[in-house]
Amino acid sequence: MKIDRERSFRGQDLVEYAITLPIFLLLVFGFIDLGRAAYYFSALQNGAREGARYGIVNPGNNAGIQNMVQNRVVGLDLNDLTVLPPVWTADTVTVTVQFSFKPVNPILSGVFPGGLISMESSSTMLREQWP
Repeated sequence: MKIDRERSFRGQDLVEYAITLPIFLLLVFGFIDLGRAAYYFSALQNGAREGARYGIVNPGNNAGIQNMVQNRVVGLDLNDLTVLPPVWTADTVTVTVQFSFKPVNPILSGVFPGGLISMESSSTMLREQWP
């Protein structure tokens, strides 16, 4: 009697696929989250820098700084964005911006409290001195 080896291994491919697919998908979504986080942090840095730049040209205009930051953080949800009041010294202005990042990957969401990753960026610039 002849045993058909091809026929006895038919289900093996399906089992291997079922085992590796979840791991592969977690890696793919992890890379997507990493790219999103890098983009959001870059936008956050840009917003803080532009807010500080606005502050050195228009001293004392806290509402204008907040509006400038909100206009420059392209792609971020403004509900998750916090612009702290600027810190003014005799020579500098410091603008700090905070953002709550929500990852797509369920493992990352489970690791961080509340499923959110806190991001913060600040920018300090010298105030312009007018003669």
